Amino acid sequence: MAGAFEIVDEYNVTSAVAEVILGAGSSGSSGLNASIDSTYDTYFVTGSGIVHSSGGSAQYCLLRWTVGGSEDLTANTKQWAQRSMRSDTTNEYRWYTSNYTELTLQDGGAEAPGENSCFYLYLNTFPESSVGSMITVHSVIDQFDGVKAHSRLGGAGDMTKQACDGIKIFGNSSTTFVSGTFRLFGLAK
Repeated sequence: MAGAFEIVDEYNVTSAVAEVILGAGSSGSSGLNASIDSTYDTYFVTGSGIVHSSGGSAQYCLLRWTVGGSEDLTANTKQWAQRSMRSDTTNEYRWYTSNYTELTLQDGGAEAPGENSCFYLYLNTFPESSVGSMITVHSVIDQFDGVKAHSRLGGAGDMTKQACDGIKIFGNSSTTFVSGTFRLFGLAK
């Protein structure tokens, strides 16, 4: 049915993992051998119930594009702009136009019972090799150690003209995910 979301890939964290890869063929975390391809024009990603191993506000949840099942580490090709809004009013704008290979989905992470971290993303033009790919980001964290909730809204683009087949979601440093559900949907044509 046109306009409906169809599940493409899914991974449920049941024990600590350093990364979750959605799509990317046989490199994907689920073992489903799913890829982002021209079956859909737009893909939608959700991450919910995400809990980090430790580290509090020093944790980050990051994203990299994958090409041919491998993370794209091409420097100076990712550009992004985001607004971070926090309940303690320490809001900020961020613009990054060079020297980055990843996108920050969340800074600070849920690590205690009752804390929650979630996000959703729209992935556009990923399977197209003639244009760069774009991501729209919406994320929310409810963090008790800093007694604040914050959200991040924005977008990012990979300026490299290449077909991207998945995404890798990971934490910085030694951060791992100890729980969470990650899903990749395709928007039916």
